[in-house]
Amino acid sequence: KTSVIIFSIIAIFLIIIASINFMNLATASAAKRSTEVGIRKTAGAGKQLLVWQFLSESFLITLVSMAVAVVLVELFLPAFNNLTGKGLEMVSVGLPGLIAGLVVITLFVGFASGSYPAFFLSSFKPVDVLKSGAMRGIRGSYLRSILVTFQFIITIVLFICTLVVNRQMNFIRSKDLGFDKENLVVIDRAYVLGDRIEAFRQELLKNPAIKQVSASSAVPGGLIGDNAYLPEGAETDQTYAINNIWADWHFAETYNLDLLEGRWFLEEYPTDSSALILNQAAVKAFGFEEPLNHRLITSFSEDDPEPMNIVGVVGDFHFQSLHQEIKPLIIQFAGFRTYQITVRISGEQTAKTLSHIEDTWNSFMENQPVHMTFLEEDLEELYQNDEKTAVVFSIFSILAIFIASLGLLGLASFSASQRTKEVGIRKAMGASVSSVLVSLSREFIWLILIATLAAWPMGYFFMKDWLQDYPARISLDPVIFILSTLLAAVIAAVTIILRVYQTATTNPVRSLRYE
Repeated sequence: KTSVIIFSIIAIFLIIIASINFMNLATASAAKRSTEVGIRKTAGAGKQLLVWQFLSESFLITLVSMAVAVVLVELFLPAFNNLTGKGLEMVSVGLPGLIAGLVVITLFVGFASGSYPAFFLSSFKPVDVLKSGAMRGIRGSYLRSILVTFQFIITIVLFICTLVVNRQMNFIRSKDLGFDKENLVVIDRAYVLGDRIEAFRQELLKNPAIKQVSASSAVPGGLIGDNAYLPEGAETDQTYAINNIWADWHFAETYNLDLLEGRWFLEEYPTDSSALILNQAAVKAFGFEEPLNHRLITSFSEDDPEPMNIVGVVGDFHFQSLHQEIKPLIIQFAGFRTYQITVRISGEQTAKTLSHIEDTWNSFMENQPVHMTFLEEDLEELYQNDEKTAVVFSIFSILAIFIASLGLLGLASFSASQRTKEVGIRKAMGASVSSVLVSLSREFIWLILIATLAAWPMGYFFMKDWLQDYPARISLDPVIFILSTLLAAVIAAVTIILRVYQTATTNPVRSLRYE
C-alpha cells in the first residue's frame, strides 16, 4: 500500500512537470501568436471565444497525448508486471471505470495546463499588439521562472529519493547480520526424517565439501515462534513473550554465531535438554547483569515448572528482516522440534555438493522430494519490494529529468532567440563564446540554486520518514544532497548548452540582422 501511494505521488509529479512544460512553452511562444490575437480581436473576437480556442487546443493536445499514453501502457505493461511481480491488465479495473478515469484526467490536465496560457494570450490588447508587431511575454517571464524552479525542485527531490533508496539497498546487502549467511543451504521439512536426523547428518558430513550440519525449528529470515518466560522468583506479571528457536548442538558453529558468555549446548551434558541460551537483547530485556546466574521458567514446562538454566549468551544477530530491530531471542535445545536443516558447504564445486545432498536425502526419503534453498537467496527475497522500489524510483527519476530537459530545451531556445541581437552586440564588442554561454545560462543557474533550497528540506524529511522502516539504516549524508543538485545542474547545463551554443557561435553580423 505504501509503495502504491509513493508511486502515485511520483506519477502526479511527472504529470505536473509535463503540464509545466506546456504552460511555459505556450506563454514563451506568445510573441509568435500575439499578432494572431490582435487580428482576431480587431475582427470582433471576444475574450471568451479566444479563451475557449486556446483551451480547445490544450484539450486536443492532451487527448492525443492520452491516446498515445494508453498505447504505451499496453506495450510496457508486461515489462512492468515482470518488474513488480504483478499481473495487471488494462481491462482489469473495469472498462467503464477506466474510460471515466481517463476522461477525468484528460479534462483536468488539459484545463490545468492550458488555462493560464489561454487567459494570458486572450488578455493582449489589439492596439499594443499590432503597434509593436509582437509581445515579448514579459508578464509571463516571472511565472515561467517559478514553474521551471518547481520542475527542478521535483527533479532534485526524485534524485535524492533515488540515491537514498539505492544506498539503503546497498547497505542492506553489505550489512553484517551477526552470522555468516554465505554458503548455507537450508533443507525444509526436516521433520519427515523423524529420529533419523542425526544419521542423515553424519552421512552428509562424509562429503569433505560439507563443513557442518545443524537442525533447528527455524532459520534466520523465516517464521520464528515465541514463548512465555518468567525469571525465577519473579511475579507472574513479569512474564515476557520472547521469540525462541529450538536448535541442536551444532547451530552456533554452522552459523558462526558469536558466543559472548558461557557455552553452547554440549552432547556430554544431558541436562542441556532444559538449558537456555539468550541473545544480548534478551539479557537486556530481563535486566540481568550476570545472566549465567539466573534461571527462567517457561510455559513449556510441566505443571510443577522446573526452572531452566541459562548456560550461554550469544551476540545479537538479525534473525528477522532488517525492517525490524533485533528483538530478544531465547534458544532452547531442539529435541524433537527440528523443522529445518542447515548445511554449511565449502562453496567449491557447489553443483556436486548439492547433488550429494539430494542423493543422501533420497536414500533416506525415497518418496519425499528434497526442498533446498540457499539462505542468502531467501534473505534477499525479504527485500524484493525494496529492490523494486529502488528500480522504479530510478526509472521515474530518468523520466522526470527527461521531461524537464525537453521543457528546458524549449525555453533555452526561446531565450536564445529573444536575445539574438544582444548576443551579436556582445560578440561585436569582443565577448568570447564562453562568456556569452555564461550570460545566457545565468538565469537557469539561479533557478537551480533556488530549487535546491526548497528541494533539500523536502527530500530530507521525505526520506527520513521512509528510512524509519529500517532500524538498521544509513544516515542522510550531505553528499547525497550535493550530488543530487550536481546531477540536475549538469543535465540542465548540457541541455541548455546544446541549444545556446548555436546562438553564441553565430556570426555577429547575422545576429545583428536578426528580426
